Amino acid sequence: MKRNAIAFFILAYFNAFSQINSDSIRSVAENASSDSIKFSAYIQLADLSVYDEPSTSYDYAMRAYRLAVALNSPDLLSISLNRIGSSYWSAGVLDSSLFYLNKSLAQAKKIKSRSLIARNNGNIANVYAASGNYFDAVNYSKQALEEFRVLNNQNRIFAMLNNIGKYYLDNGELDSASYYLNQAGNSIKPEFEFMIPIFLFNMADLKFRQLNYFDSDSLLNVCEKKATKYQDERALIRIKQMKAELFLLNNEVDKGMKLATEAYERAVNTRVKDLIQTCAATLSKALEKGGQYKESLKILNIGLAYRDSLENRRIKNQLAIDKFNKKQLEISRLEHRNSHLVTESSYWKKIIVILSVSIFIFILLLYLIYKRRQEIKKQHQELKELNNFKNKLFAIIVHDLRAPINQLINVIQLIENGGDQPEILKMVKGKVENLNDLMNNLFGLAYEYVNEESLKIEDINLNQLIDDVIMSLSSLYEAKDIQLINQVSKKIHTKADGGLITIVLRNLIVNAIKFSHQDSSVYIIANKIHDTVEVSVIDQGVGMSEKQISRLFTTETIHSTGTKGELGSGLGLILCKEFIERNGGTIKVSSIPKEGSTFSFTLPSA
Repeated sequence: MKRNAIAFFILAYFNAFSQINSDSIRSVAENASSDSIKFSAYIQLADLSVYDEPSTSYDYAMRAYRLAVALNSPDLLSISLNRIGSSYWSAGVLDSSLFYLNKSLAQAKKIKSRSLIARNNGNIANVYAASGNYFDAVNYSKQALEEFRVLNNQNRIFAMLNNIGKYYLDNGELDSASYYLNQAGNSIKPEFEFMIPIFLFNMADLKFRQLNYFDSDSLLNVCEKKATKYQDERALIRIKQMKAELFLLNNEVDKGMKLATEAYERAVNTRVKDLIQTCAATLSKALEKGGQYKESLKILNIGLAYRDSLENRRIKNQLAIDKFNKKQLEISRLEHRNSHLVTESSYWKKIIVILSVSIFIFILLLYLIYKRRQEIKKQHQELKELNNFKNKLFAIIVHDLRAPINQLINVIQLIENGGDQPEILKMVKGKVENLNDLMNNLFGLAYEYVNEESLKIEDINLNQLIDDVIMSLSSLYEAKDIQLINQVSKKIHTKADGGLITIVLRNLIVNAIKFSHQDSSVYIIANKIHDTVEVSVIDQGVGMSEKQISRLFTTETIHSTGTKGELGSGLGLILCKEFIERNGGTIKVSSIPKEGSTFSFTLPSA
């Protein structure tokens, strides 16, 4: 009874705060006469900041969690865990989000709170959708939908039907999307008006994909009025982008270009990557149709960069969720086995008392055998996960290579459309062929690496190998007027796998160029120390902090930007470390912010 009263009290405060700004709520939290009131304020503040300031949302959710623990309230504990999970979801840390949302869901099931069960299922669906796992997203949304139907919560029923339709739409299942979006449309109530813009846009998107452009345009017009009324900036941007697509399909290039330009500029102001990428693609198409090939290429490249960044993030999120699911499955198995062992142990204790110490010794032997088998199984699982990681890592590398290839191919297409500059076309095609050769080499190396074939150890003249790498990177350092200075003696040789060491040198020198300033120098030196050779790549660039250095060579993807906006993920350094260690060496880094960095690795001397 006391628990229900607290829950009712919390809901009352949610309603009371719904029309109050964040400053007023913070004032309530600071001057609250009880922890329950303070908890309600913290939860509302977490909700208000979850989309735009996830770190702030997390802070308020954690304050609410600590109060829930102090109040010893299962209801409040589930609510605060849910908000912590939501803040991680907004920040893109999906494995942590799933961890806290599942804890909240377990707590909600324990106290049999249908509303909290439904909310957590809906939030978990959002996490899976963010990683591109629409199958699980739909399943969790359907579970939430059933709970909301039992509760007769018409607002949330409409939201879940709309979400399920959206997930099917994003996954290309148009018939299923149409079914659920039509159900959502039939469940609309007048009091849901603030939710109508996103529903109408989903319907317009569906009609567009079904090639029903007339209905799509009509829905967009209605949607625009609603979105304007509720100042839904993201909806307004997508409406303009899709209208631009409709104009382009109708060969009304000027109108399409005007809307596409406006949508792109407003999308950039939001800093939402997927929105920018979508609007950039439409604007590039409009510019190309308008004959502005150079500008079209520029916008297209921007869009491709955002697309690649989003794809890398999607892959990273999927890897994190896969790891989380495996961990949860293993925990579940261990809990089941532990429960079984506890029951069995109790049984055998009774037997021990009755029979003799000899039976105890027999059970102990069985237990030791069981533990040994578990250790072997665990080792096998770790090796399996390591091999899976290698496969996924090389897949990401190949993906990163596709972006420059696509850019060069797009340049070729634009030049060919213009009908001139044959020499440039020839040069660009040559670069495409070189990049394709490089990608094929990486495929071969990935296969060799993943299958752990023997290294091809050979005598390598480091000076010659470095000259070859420098020559292959001429377009990069010439673009920034950077001097690459090879100070390695021609007498220094090493014994290693030439293919792997070439990749290491290429990665380190490319990084040095990327983070060096215009008109600076990059030095490559080598010293023989006893039976090893130490090679160093030294730049005079932006340098790194201790925190940045600590994150290098780890499986955590590090997105960074060079001095001219070059994109990087940090995955190349993971390869460098793996390849150097496979050749019997080590790699290290020293750096001073604003002065430069030195990457050094050792190899056996020839």
